[in-house]
Amino acid sequence: MDAQTIRLLPAGSGDLRWVEAFALIEYPLAYAYLWRDGGAAYVSEAFSAQALDAELRESGSRLDLVEFEGERVGFCRVVAGKAPPRNSRFERYHYLHRIYLAHPQVRPEQAGMVTMERATRR
Repeated sequence: MDAQTIRLLPAGSGDLRWVEAFALIEYPLAYAYLWRDGGAAYVSEAFSAQALDAELRESGSRLDLVEFEGERVGFCRVVAGKAPPRNSRFERYHYLHRIYLAHPQVRPEQAGMVTMERATRR
C-alpha cells in the first residue's frame, strides 16, 4: 500500500448515514471493553447523523471519508485552528479528533499516517 491508493474525500450531509453505520460496526470492535454496554450508548449518541451534522458545522471542522483502492474504508475528522493547551509553543494547531479505518488489507499504522498527513495539509 502506498499513498496513491488512499484518497480523502470531503464528507457531506449525504454521507453521514454511512459514517454512522460504519461507526456502529467498527467502534465496538476496538473499544467495547471500555463500556458495560459495549459502547452502544456512546456510539448512538456520538455517531448519530444528527451529532455528526452538528460537528460539521463547527468552525474549522472537516469530516473526510477515506478510500482505499476505490472502496470506502473509514473516516477522519480534523478541527483546524484550535487554540493550543497552555504552555504550548504553537499559536494554533490541527486537532485530529477521530480516525477510524477498517480493511483486511490495510495496515492501520500505514493508512493512519497517510490519512493524518493528508488531512492536516489541506
